[in-house]
Amino acid sequence: MNVFLIILFLISFSSCSTTKMKNFEEKSQAELIREDIRALKFKLQDSKEDDDLVEFYFLLAEKFYLKKEYYKSLFFYQKAFDKKPDKLLATKIIKLKIQLGKSKSAYTLAKKMSLYHPNSPEIFDLLAQSLVLLGANDEAINFYVRSLSLLGNKKSNYTNLVKILYDLGDFSRAKKYLNELLSHYPNSIFAWRMKGYIYYSIGKNEKSLESFRQAYLLNTFDLESKLSYAILLIVHGKIREANELVKRVNQNSFLDSRFLFFYKNQFNLFGGPEKILALLKKTSNKDRLYFDLHLLKNIALIVNQQIKEAVQDLNRMKTQWPSSEELNFFFGLTYEKSKQKHLANIFYKKVSDRSKLFYSSRSRLLQNLFEEGKRKELQSHLNDLSQKEYIAEDLYHKIISMYGNLNDYNSALDLVNKSLLKFGASERLSFLKSFYLIELKRFEEAKINLESLIIRDPFALESVNLLVYLYTERGENLDYAEELASFNLMLRPEDPFYLDSIGWIYYKKAMYDKSLQYLLRANSLLSQEDFYYESKAIILKHIADCYLKKRG
Repeated sequence: MNVFLIILFLISFSSCSTTKMKNFEEKSQAELIREDIRALKFKLQDSKEDDDLVEFYFLLAEKFYLKKEYYKSLFFYQKAFDKKPDKLLATKIIKLKIQLGKSKSAYTLAKKMSLYHPNSPEIFDLLAQSLVLLGANDEAINFYVRSLSLLGNKKSNYTNLVKILYDLGDFSRAKKYLNELLSHYPNSIFAWRMKGYIYYSIGKNEKSLESFRQAYLLNTFDLESKLSYAILLIVHGKIREANELVKRVNQNSFLDSRFLFFYKNQFNLFGGPEKILALLKKTSNKDRLYFDLHLLKNIALIVNQQIKEAVQDLNRMKTQWPSSEELNFFFGLTYEKSKQKHLANIFYKKVSDRSKLFYSSRSRLLQNLFEEGKRKELQSHLNDLSQKEYIAEDLYHKIISMYGNLNDYNSALDLVNKSLLKFGASERLSFLKSFYLIELKRFEEAKINLESLIIRDPFALESVNLLVYLYTERGENLDYAEELASFNLMLRPEDPFYLDSIGWIYYKKAMYDKSLQYLLRANSLLSQEDFYYESKAIILKHIADCYLKKRG
């Protein structure tokens, strides 16, 4: 049978094909899962065609990447690379490692691949990216330049190179590569904006203003271009134009991490917030621009840990804008950063549901109440929020996890079901639904839900492991549980949680020597970090139980 058809059958997003739907009517979910797992194990264990297996792993990796399950994607790219260490697979792995912050291992693999491909611009580019993350900027510059000499006009290489040169203060070389970039990409917002920064840094204010204007005109919704242009207009005394630019900016944007980076590194370039605010005194302090720049100043003080100055500045603003909900939120943020959570919570509560900062304030309030152990107050806010008709998906998830932390599994389950209806099925939500059903001892419902999920995706390994746990704890279908657990281990042989699962199955089967083999290995692999304290305690208890049984 053609391997591609097998792959399509096994990993299709809509795995319930017509044939499978007919089988579904005749067989139980457990039997269907068993067939899928056995077919996959056969494919993984017994394939004599390495090329077929590489293609199989590659398509699985691509599937998980599209689903944004990057660690699973990396795992299967690596499996394919182990069978066939070619350049395509190596670049996929290096890019993913850089994306996941694994810069050292990304650099090691990129360096190794450069020995086999000494004139590959793509490998040079990846070497440079990993070196930047490792702080080796001079080496990174050399690789970007080598990559450009081979490629000629790759946009990302130019932008990365210019950023490094600008940060190092090498404005002359940065401007040279910017001009090259603009000759290939005349509508690059990044290039025009960077020209603005460079011209300002070397004292050419008129050229700086024109460059920022060009960046802004290319995309009038780009926040960094808009504010940079506005600041230059202020510097040039064009207050009215600057005010028009920023009066529609949403303060939520100020909390974006990319914008905070811009503010800390670029806003100070223009003389700092005090100089800007001094210029603003020429206009009315009731203007939106004046208010927004005050907020920006406050963010800079928080980022720089100048908490006392931030509170003083907010109090001055409060006298001018006593009813501002945005100020209540920023008061809360400032007090939270200074570890005064009780004061932060007072201000977060003052932000009403009419404000665009309402959900941000409530999310922070929930976390603070949980960390302070104020369970009754936390429960009250959770109940109030869960009744609201319009609520963001990420806040739904936070409320669900908070209910779980409070052991209020009924409320958590109700909200999971609401989320599934509102936002559609996802592996994470389906897993949580099964988890809470187990906590509520609704085992049959949990089993059906888990089996349905695994039929759709046999590589939902967390769900497979939870089904193994369900069977093992109840002493049911231990042979079936062993099949599932061994499949997980085939894919992740060094996972301590999967090793513990199969070790506990062998304990239940009274195979104590074999059980200890897996349990001791699980214990040796589990991190000593506090986060895993409870899991480590469970594994150690399993080991102790095993030794006690052996001694009789």
